[in-house]
Amino acid sequence: MDLRFEVLYNTIMTKKTDMAQNELRQRMLHAFGRSVAMLSDAFGSSLQEAQESIRMAYFHEMKSRGLKLRQISEQLDISERHVKRLQKGFRENFLDAEREYDLPVRIEFLLWATPVSRKKVKQLLKRFESDETVVDKAIDDLIESGRVAELDGELVVQKNVHSKLDHTLIARMGGLTSFISNLTDAAYARFIDEEPEAFARTMSFLIKDGDIERLLAHFGDSLIPTIQQIDEEAQTAPDSRQLRLSICWAPYDYIRKGQLGEDEK
Repeated sequence: MDLRFEVLYNTIMTKKTDMAQNELRQRMLHAFGRSVAMLSDAFGSSLQEAQESIRMAYFHEMKSRGLKLRQISEQLDISERHVKRLQKGFRENFLDAEREYDLPVRIEFLLWATPVSRKKVKQLLKRFESDETVVDKAIDDLIESGRVAELDGELVVQKNVHSKLDHTLIARMGGLTSFISNLTDAAYARFIDEEPEAFARTMSFLIKDGDIERLLAHFGDSLIPTIQQIDEEAQTAPDSRQLRLSICWAPYDYIRKGQLGEDEK
């Protein structure tokens, strides 16, 4: 192949690949962005309010990765003064959920592979939560709820699958965050990394009054026991790894139909 033609060919193919990747990223962001737009529209929020919520979410994500304010400022291309305002808003409005839901889940994740002492947990989480009394409280809450045990000075996660619901607002919002996070992981794994182990399907079907109970019964009587058995068999397996499964159902186009007049439905 002529050298000049080879260079031109490689340039064209690289641009095509980049264009495909850029288009894929834009389509994914658009798909997730529509959910934000749908909620904002349903709440009657302005575009400016939605944008500020996205900025706060950006800050939360980068803070959870341990980035300093200066690094967040550089990555978001905003002033450190603006980042400090985001930090103030986060502390006033979202820090309670971070500590009451996200922190315990993070501790459980640390303990999943091997028992760890309280001191070690505090060291590992220092960049996420510098207040050791907060970490201690999270550990105590995990022990009280039966999710973690403290044996011979080490914390051991209780590896049992359950579907118990905590109806406090913080817990419900934490569960929502976990669900959306899992959906995001599944989408990224499937579309970007083409990971075959990530799975997502949506089914639309007709249903009679009362059949929701049949779905709930199948979830509790069939799916949960199957997952528990899989989990128990993986406890001592050398190739075991964590998988997160999320399930949801809702009346089709629930939000949109709620916004329509009776003559439009």
